[in-house]
Amino acid sequence: MLVYDRYHSKLIETISLDNNGNYRVELAPGVYVVDINHAGIDRSSEVPKTIEIKPGSTVVLNISIDTGLR
Repeated sequence: MLVYDRYHSKLIETISLDNNGNYRVELAPGVYVVDINHAGIDRSSEVPKTIEIKPGSTVVLNISIDTGLR
């Protein structure tokens, strides 16, 4: 997972998925764009996704990724 600034121009964080495909990251309050790496055949119509982190809040973002594996 990739987290960019609100303009999708500066990479803020690169997040690895765990063995179950989960991820977690702590971000300062603000507006961000979450995207996937788009490496190989991974695709998702759910990203890029703009999110807003408010002070003291948690945002849950579930993204379905088509890996092409059948």
